Formats: sequence, structure tokens, C-alpha cells
Amino acid sequence: MTTQQRSTTVAPGGSAAVLADLAHAQQRIAQLTEALDTRGVIGRAQGIIMERYEVDEGQALEVLKRVSSQSDIPLRDIAAHLVETRRLPK
Repeated sequence: MTTQQRSTTVAPGGSAAVLADLAHAQQRIAQLTEALDTRGVIGRAQGIIMERYEVDEGQALEVLKRVSSQSDIPLRDIAAHLVETRRLPK
């Protein structure tokens, strides 16, 4: 039996555990992918604020946080709106 065959062989009754592990891994991949996408959008929004207001990265993030808090809109949505429209929501 090859290494690959051994790694895919499941003991009787163990398939439910393997399927649960697979589902968990797929969910984790989806979460990490979304986190990377979110980070990219927030980074682009920070760049817009940095260029427009001549502030550093930390200050730009604080602007996004403040607008998010004051408007009760998630930071990711604030960032996406800014990237799409080049304007902060009112």
C-alpha cells in the first residue's frame, strides 16, 4: 500500500469523522479567503485616505474605525464603499 493509499484509507465507521474534518477544513478555508479579501479592501481604503489626507497607515485605519463606529456600519463595508465610490459614507 502506498503512502497516498494509506492516507485515504478510512477505518470502518470512521468516515463520519473524516467527513466532519473535511467540512471543518473547507469552512476554515472559506473564512481565511474572506479574511484575505477583507484585508485587501481595507488596505486599499487606507491608501486612499493616506493619499487624500496625508496621514500614516495607523491614522487612516483610525479614520475608518471612527466612521464605522459612528455610522454603525461594519468597517469592511465602509472600506468597500470608499474603494468603489472614492467617498466615505455619510
